[in-house]
Amino acid sequence: MKLLLKMYPAYFGEVTDKKSQPVLQMVLAEWNVRKGILAGHDLRRFVVYIWERISTMAYKQECAHSVALIDVNNYSAREQGCLACISIYVDLVNMFEKYYPNSFEHIIMVNTPRIFENILQIIRPIMSIYTKKALKVFGVNKEQWRQEVLHVIDLNMLTRQFGGTKG
Repeated sequence: MKLLLKMYPAYFGEVTDKKSQPVLQMVLAEWNVRKGILAGHDLRRFVVYIWERISTMAYKQECAHSVALIDVNNYSAREQGCLACISIYVDLVNMFEKYYPNSFEHIIMVNTPRIFENILQIIRPIMSIYTKKALKVFGVNKEQWRQEVLHVIDLNMLTRQFGGTKG
């Protein structure tokens, strides 16, 4: 898993929201899903590993939920929007809804380009009402998404990637 964490970074454990819930931070541009599929990486299993880690953190901190903060900047339809990639996203949403329902209070996607809406149109119908409510998608206007992020996470807890001051 350490190799996959280097190839597909996900950061958790150091940041909490205002309710002390653990925050999962991901930068989707660093994930070349297509390349991973072609290399035979089991990305479904890897994402489940990430969900297990963040769920365990929430449990140990006696929190009912976690927060996901995802930067979609530099999304590439070629590297992250191929048909095989979309199949993985659909499988992941189905697994999330079956095994981790209601585990994220907030799922905030920032710097989301318009082309990413195509992916969301495919996966939104299979999301539960709770997940749809938790999901907030923002474009590249930093002032818009920053306001929502700061409503959930204190500035000193945010990493620089998301406009905060944390190392």
